[in-house]
Parts: sequence; structure tokens; C-alpha cells
Amino acid sequence: MAFRKARRFNALRKRQHPVLGRLRKLFFFTLLVFAFYAVFTTCIADSFKVESVSMTPGFESGDRLVLLPFWYGPRIPFTGKSLPGIFSPRRGDVVVLSPPYAGEPPLFEKLLRPLGEFFTGRTRNISLADRSEWENTRVLRRIIALPGDAVRIRNGEAYVRPQGTPDFVSEFSLSLSAYEITREVLPADWMEDSPLGALDNEIVLGEEEYYVLADNRGGSLDSRLWGPVREDRILTRALLRYWPLGSR
Repeated sequence: MAFRKARRFNALRKRQHPVLGRLRKLFFFTLLVFAFYAVFTTCIADSFKVESVSMTPGFESGDRLVLLPFWYGPRIPFTGKSLPGIFSPRRGDVVVLSPPYAGEPPLFEKLLRPLGEFFTGRTRNISLADRSEWENTRVLRRIIALPGDAVRIRNGEAYVRPQGTPDFVSEFSLSLSAYEITREVLPADWMEDSPLGALDNEIVLGEEEYYVLADNRGGSLDSRLWGPVREDRILTRALLRYWPLGSR
């Protein structure tokens, strides 16, 4: 008897408050769509908008790229750890990474960022940190050298001695991807005595360290000033450009 009364009461409530019923359905539908979006962008495919000229001539500001989190292994949210990937980072790969100057965001920002990207169509980034305009939390760079390699910079071009080999060879000879670089001028804040990128200074990469450079060698910050980046700062590989249409 009590069960029947409860059913009649619920049916009466639905008739009296049809708007609340629709809002409840909309809430759970939105929650389901967001959960699917979060899993898809974390594990399968994501997008990235280029917001600087650091990778010209290959990538222009405003280009949108497809990212593949599963390529190197998707990140487990809020843990800083990754699942096993299909491939390891290779010379010539274009990757999205967290630069060394980007500190760990607060937990509140970590929670809000996926919601902000979801409801704004990834057109807005939520950041609680006081950063300069150029300080992006995610940047696009190209992997030049792998752990154990030695690197020298000459006239904007990198020369790499792969681990276990005797000679330095051009980055273009080792890369598995074809690309062009711009190198008319030296980077801003360049120091001739820089231990990380002065002419012919040899840098040997340690375990889980990678040497990354921008294709626009004269207008970007990269491993010449940061030093090598740790593997845990490499977030995902950029596979292809999907916007603007018809671009190479």
C-alpha cells in the first residue's frame, strides 16, 4: 500500500512540476556527454590551437591540430602518471608539452579547466595563475634528441650524436619527419655564454630527458634556454592540422 502511495505521489509531482523533470533530464544528459568528452579527449583524440609563431613556417598562429593522447600514453587525471602508450617519442615528432616555467596548477584550476573547455568549445582557458602573456601552460615544439644523445647548436641548426655512435650529424638526417626551420636571428634574451645553447657547446641528455626546439629558431624559447625537458612534461603528439582547410 505504501509503495502504491509513493508511486502516485511521484506521478503527481511530475505532473505538477514538468519543468523540474525536464531540467533533471537535461542535467543528467549533460553530465553523460561531459563524461564521454572527458574520456575521449584524455585517452583518444584532442585538439590544440597554435597561439604563437614559434613553429613557423610549418605551423601558423591560429592553426588547429589533432592531438593523440594514446600515442605516448594517456594521462591519468590528477595523478601526474600515464598509461602505457603505443610509441615512444621520436626525433622529429611535433609534441605538446608543459614548459619548465609552467608550475603545477592548483587543484581547483585542474577541476575547472575541463569544464571551461567543454562549455566554451575549447575557446577559453581557465587559469588562476598570474602569468605573462607569453607564458603558455602548453606549447608546441619538435623533439630533436632523445635520452643519451649529445647535442650541439650551430647557426640555429642542431647536430646530434645518437647514443652509442661516434659522430654528430644534422638533425634533418635523423628526423623521421620532413620540416623547415627559420633561423635568421638569435632568440630573444640570447646569451653568448649560455651553457645550454652556445655555439658548439655539447649537451648530453640524461635518462628520460629530451631536447626540443621550435622551428622558428629566432623567435622562440626552447631547450636552448630551458635545457632538456623531462619525459613527464611531454603531454601528447600533434598528428595533423585540420584547420584552416586546405592548408599544407
